Parts: sequence; C-alpha cells; structure tokens
Amino acid sequence: MKPTRENFRQFFEQFDATHVFTLKPNHPGRPRGLRPMRIEPKTGEVSPVTQIVPGKYLMAPTIGIVRLSSLFMRLMVYFNRRVLGSHYHRPSRIDDRITAVAVVEGLPDAGHLHGMFKVPQKYWTRVTDAFPASSDDARPDPWSRISPGGTYEVNLLRDASEWADYITKESWRPDFSEKILFYPQLV
Repeated sequence: MKPTRENFRQFFEQFDATHVFTLKPNHPGRPRGLRPMRIEPKTGEVSPVTQIVPGKYLMAPTIGIVRLSSLFMRLMVYFNRRVLGSHYHRPSRIDDRITAVAVVEGLPDAGHLHGMFKVPQKYWTRVTDAFPASSDDARPDPWSRISPGGTYEVNLLRDASEWADYITKESWRPDFSEKILFYPQLV
C-alpha cells in the first residue's frame, strides 16, 4: 500500500512533539545555491569548475539531502549536549533526550528543514535559552554554530494538526518518505 498524505499527517500528529522548527542553512556559492560543476562522463565523478567554458559544464546544487541530514544530526547532538549536559548520551539520561523528526524541502535550490522536537517539559526553558528569538544573546545558538549564516525559527507547538498539514505539503512527491529525518536515527 502506498503511503498517502493522510498517513504522513497522522504520523506527525502522533509524534507528541512540544516544539516546531524551521532551519535554513547558509547556501554558499552562486545565487540560489548553485555553482558550476564538471561531471566526468565515464566515471560520473563530480568536481568544481575552475575555468568556465560556456555550454561545457552543468550547474549543480551546493547543498543536498546528505548535507542537510548531516547538519541536522550535528545540530541534535550539540543541542542535546547543550540542554542536558555532556553526559546526555548515557543510558540513565535516555528519558531526558530530545528527539526530533524533520522533513527536507526546497531541493535543489533552497534546501531547508521543517520539523518537530520532543522535549521533556522540565527542559522547555533551556530550549528557549538555546534558541533565542533575537540575536542579542552573546552565546551563539546551536544552529548558528553548525551552519554559520543560517537562519532558524523555533516555537512551542500550538496545533499539531496544522503543523503536520504544513510539513506534509510535498508528500505527493514519490521520494517524500526518503526526505524524512529522525533523531535518534532509526536503524
């Protein structure tokens, strides 16, 4: 049976999240995150172009799902360490860990993440401290440390149904389920 948008919506609604987020990395390179790349026809190897010859090179995105997944995982490790302390990974802290699910959108031009955190209530103020609404805080937020120049928005979840509807707007795409990221990762 093929998953439907309703299946995805139900999954996200039942995640029992406490916070929602949008994370946008800094897209280096040319406008829209593109730069010329050379693709070797025989090997498929991709490398940046140093000298542009019109009509000879392909424009390729500088950020993709692998990079966004890596940024997301690094963020979650740093975020858990900042909120729970350096021993967050110990089995005794398993119930305190922050879990998350995210959806990759906007590829290849403006890849970004929408998602949900599940944070134990006793740590909600630490989340607010970690992701301040303004950049007046002298201590950088976790996302700026992982993706300098990137932007974020983190808020308390008000309506799970509305947010689930929003982050599943691209669920009609055949590869949608491949763009869902989990932390900790499901093996």
